[in-house]
Amino acid sequence: MISLIIGFLSAIVPQGLKMFQDSKDKNHELEILKLQMQAQAQGHTERVEEINAEADIGESKAVYAAYQPLSEYPKTGNVRIDGVGALLVIGINALNSSVRPVIAYYITGLYGMMKYRAGLVWTPVDTEVFFLVLGHFFGNRSMKYVFGSRK
Repeated sequence: MISLIIGFLSAIVPQGLKMFQDSKDKNHELEILKLQMQAQAQGHTERVEEINAEADIGESKAVYAAYQPLSEYPKTGNVRIDGVGALLVIGINALNSSVRPVIAYYITGLYGMMKYRAGLVWTPVDTEVFFLVLGHFFGNRSMKYVFGSRK
């Protein structure tokens, strides 16, 4: 039971790191904006800061572009090209979202198979490990739901 709670709480760590990084990013953006306002008040423009800010924005857009809904992808007008593009987007998004669960299923199955082949009995420790993994996955989904990072 303790491992279930630990697994559930382990999903908070990535969310906390994400929130910490987000606050650092926002503080960095505020600093850049303050510097730009000072430069404009003095009549100077610092082109280097502007280029860095544009690069940060471009990088952020590129990171989030992979997760945009299918309806937001540009259409070419050619049904075949758009259809293949839609299938690729759906396939890549499905693969991206299924990697962690598939690895967990594989490791759990491999662990169970090795226990069976060795003639060992499923013990309370095995149950705790299994609940730890389940708690982590369901805790991760709960944290995404609570913090609104789902689409």
